Amino acid sequence: MAEMKDLNFAKISARIFGKDTTYSVDSGQVAKFEYFVSVDDQLPGTIYISQMITFKNALVDFDKLSAVSYNYGKSFIPLRYMKSQKQIGWSSCKMFIPPHGDSLKEAIQTAQHNPLLMVAKIVIKQKDENASSKFMVSNDAGYTWKDNAAEFEEMKISNEGEVILGKNSKLSFTTNQGGSWEDLNLGINGHKLKYLIVGEKAAKYKFFTLIYSEEWPDVGFAVVDFTKLFQQKCKPTDYKVVTPGVGRMHSCFNGGKNFLYSKKSHDLCEGSIHSLPKIQPVPCNCTQMDYKW
Repeated sequence: MAEMKDLNFAKISARIFGKDTTYSVDSGQVAKFEYFVSVDDQLPGTIYISQMITFKNALVDFDKLSAVSYNYGKSFIPLRYMKSQKQIGWSSCKMFIPPHGDSLKEAIQTAQHNPLLMVAKIVIKQKDENASSKFMVSNDAGYTWKDNAAEFEEMKISNEGEVILGKNSKLSFTTNQGGSWEDLNLGINGHKLKYLIVGEKAAKYKFFTLIYSEEWPDVGFAVVDFTKLFQQKCKPTDYKVVTPGVGRMHSCFNGGKNFLYSKKSHDLCEGSIHSLPKIQPVPCNCTQMDYKW
């Protein structure tokens, strides 16, 4: 291992910006430290972590925090809560993505052809409030997360994110990345919904759900098809070029700017990211954060 000079190990907790460094944990009171890690193959250098500290005293709650790095782990920033178009500060709100089983990757659902757009179930703990858990949407590769119009039990994203479908006792959808939501009327009063499946390729705008009733033995499927909403392909002018992590400590991503296309308009059109010209990243000027003593 000593010959592998490109390996660089560091203490994750020491690299999380915005963390209260005046707070220290007495190791004698801690039962367990756990870190869950996820990387995104479509965004090299992006790392998501969820940190959980379990205390021996049953009266003391877990200490939970999730953070993201856009520079191969050189620095991590806690996730930020977007409430009514306003970012809530790290010091007053902690956000935590619980792993699915032992996998954080399975807990974060990313649009198949748009790694900037993702949904996840997040535990939010604001000052002087009890923790709450809800599905939320991020359109900047997991840095800021915003509320939905309703409390969903499950969410699915189509293709580039042209449609996001949420399920509770009914189905609701958004075509503007969670900006506004509409309810669907399936005409199935008295029935319940279970599971959501999103189609692929020719069926990329179709969603499938199981319909059942506790009073009747019949079970059926409902197919919700949004294909007719997307008769025209998106134009190049419907997109903008973005850099993951912009709005954090600095705006470089792997030493450059401009890496991905992001849809800027809310026009209903079929995603066409793969047909757009290849992006040539622009080099960044180095900042103090790019150096170490």
